[in-house]
Amino acid sequence: MTSGPAARVAGLSLRFADRVVLDGADLVVERASSVAVTGGSGSGKSSLLLCLLGLLRPDAGAIEIDGSPVAFGRAGASARLRREKVGAVFQDGSLLPELSPRENVALAGMLAGLPAAEAATRAEELLDRLGVPAGSRSVDEFSGGEQQRIAVARALMNRPVLLLADEPTGSLDPATRNQVCDALFALPGELGCGLVVVTHDPAVAARADRRLRLVDGCLVEEVVAGMGR
Repeated sequence: MTSGPAARVAGLSLRFADRVVLDGADLVVERASSVAVTGGSGSGKSSLLLCLLGLLRPDAGAIEIDGSPVAFGRAGASARLRREKVGAVFQDGSLLPELSPRENVALAGMLAGLPAAEAATRAEELLDRLGVPAGSRSVDEFSGGEQQRIAVARALMNRPVLLLADEPTGSLDPATRNQVCDALFALPGELGCGLVVVTHDPAVAARADRRLRLVDGCLVEEVVAGMGR
């Protein structure tokens, strides 16, 4: 792990046919801090996260995670960087419904090479931190908020430097949304990782240390009244 930012994006540009999605976007995500990215539907929020994950190749620009460049043309290197440095949470959780919370979380560790026993122990620790029983029940028996917290635990399995969340509360009611946000936005301070949350919800964005809006392909800092930003 380096001492620089968790992630750095410089001059990121992306075009789909005649539509400009990102137009020289810049972003620095510091360790132990959170950033919320908002914007209208189709503004490029999810595309930005896919670029950070190395799953979508931009037309121009560069991305570094923990000081290492994302190698878009090298699938193996990109996958390794994603596995070792980045955790991701999506709106639907993307859990395996037939597995228990412990098994879902531990699987991420085993795929990265951890022994099964070590992965199971770490999975139980993470689930306990996030207030979800490891248990033997399949995850489809848990509430939507619990499933999202299981997904967060899975994203943390390999101790990522950067945690990405794409509309992590989009399908939750306000009370459950707040529970998931409490867990999610506490992580940078507790673990020292950088957090980027893409959201359409102003209440979620308000929890972040910084708020940026995608406007015409560029990330614009939102100044919050009364907070000196």
